[in-house]
Amino acid sequence: MMDFAKEVIARSHEVPVLVDFWAPWCGPCQFLAPVLEKLAAEAQGQWALVKVNTDEEPEIAAQYHIRGIPAVKLFHRGEVIAEFTGAMPEFQLKQWLAKHLPDPLRERIEALFVQLLEVAPADIAKSIEDLYQQQASKAEVQLLQALWQLRQGNIQEAQSLLQEVHPQDMQWIERKQHLLTLAELLSCTPTGAAQNALANAQQAWKKGNMEQVIEQLIQAVMLDKRFQDELPRRATIALFQLLGESHPLVKQYRRRFDMALY
Repeated sequence: MMDFAKEVIARSHEVPVLVDFWAPWCGPCQFLAPVLEKLAAEAQGQWALVKVNTDEEPEIAAQYHIRGIPAVKLFHRGEVIAEFTGAMPEFQLKQWLAKHLPDPLRERIEALFVQLLEVAPADIAKSIEDLYQQQASKAEVQLLQALWQLRQGNIQEAQSLLQEVHPQDMQWIERKQHLLTLAELLSCTPTGAAQNALANAQQAWKKGNMEQVIEQLIQAVMLDKRFQDELPRRATIALFQLLGESHPLVKQYRRRFDMALY
């Protein structure tokens, strides 16, 4: 009996672990297995392959709801982050791995995005400057630099950066749009019923108080939903997306924001 907790869960905190659920009688499993083994060898330790015979480990198969095989699940930091069922040709499997394998550089950039919204820019200046010197050509790093400029109040510099960067991945295309929305918020001239709330949101941004930014934006949504093509709504969504759904502020204000829309 295998020690799944040690071989997969614990190991996945060191490197991503690809688990192949299979059985000796399964024809597609026999097709997929050598492809997985070849790619695992080529990865040279960047990710690990673990095979689970569902006939010998029915409890593990049941725990992970295996209903058809081959079933492949990718574990990272103890959690399943991607999966598929059935056999794949090698070229398609390479594309799947490229899409779903964790990227340490991307994770570092994403962490810095959130930190830039939580702490004073000076507190993480060295981390961002080091990253920019090493990876200045990457679109994700350029987007991080744009947020860095926004946090320092350099709106025009941020907008110029955003006009020049062209990410290819949909996640980062959306992130670019969120940054453009925040730049629009910070450069607008508040008017109408939501004037005070929007001005307060701009001041709270300058002070780095994101909770107050969200508070005032929700207030602006309730006062004037239509201001500048629904800018308060768009800016709130932009902040929520940049912080991430699991962030405490997003959890705290999501319901109030949803209620403000109606």
